[in-house]
Amino acid sequence: MSVKTGRVNVRGKTIPVGYQCPDCDNDVRIVPMGEGVSVLQVIHDDTCPWLGKHK
Repeated sequence: MSVKTGRVNVRGKTIPVGYQCPDCDNDVRIVPMGEGVSVLQVIHDDTCPWLGKHK
């Protein structure tokens, strides 16, 4: 699933998801890690100043 911000249904409960980087037009994905565990992966633009500082 690819989302910017919004809500998803997890086990019958609606939870908020998403992240908007203030420095770029990032994308985010919900990545399942195991049963009942998912992480929000933030994919920054290559030109993002924040990403450049943290590489």
